[in-house]
Amino acid sequence: MGEHGLQLPGWWPPIDGHHWLCEKIGLVPTFHLQVLTHRVNNEIVGAVGYDNWTGSCCDVHWAGSGWTPRFLAAAFYYPFVVENCKIMIARVPSNNIESAHLMGRLGFQRIVSICDGHPDGYMHIFMIRKENCKLLKRYYNA
Repeated sequence: MGEHGLQLPGWWPPIDGHHWLCEKIGLVPTFHLQVLTHRVNNEIVGAVGYDNWTGSCCDVHWAGSGWTPRFLAAAFYYPFVVENCKIMIARVPSNNIESAHLMGRLGFQRIVSICDGHPDGYMHIFMIRKENCKLLKRYYNA
């Protein structure tokens, strides 16, 4: 059982999977990195990490596959409800088309594209506000 009465088997508390996530996406973690893992047969197949906390915002990092709607909802619940963030920010290199599409499907909006922001070209910056998060509303009525 999570801190807020959630039953999230294999996903709570969000304190494991750091090495797996960082290795998959080449992330240099901050001290405050928190990671939710998505597991199949007790093996990590996906992870969502959060860092650069400001009190009202955090960065989010995604890796893996096989996301279930329930896991995705939990991925929004942690920063928006548990940590009370107002927005999440995701950075996606221009050569990562699949992740850019995922951000759109999850409700993130591209707010800027920075030329030379990544060795392969642009760095796209996406954001989502808590009030625009459909999965959070559907699964947690938050």
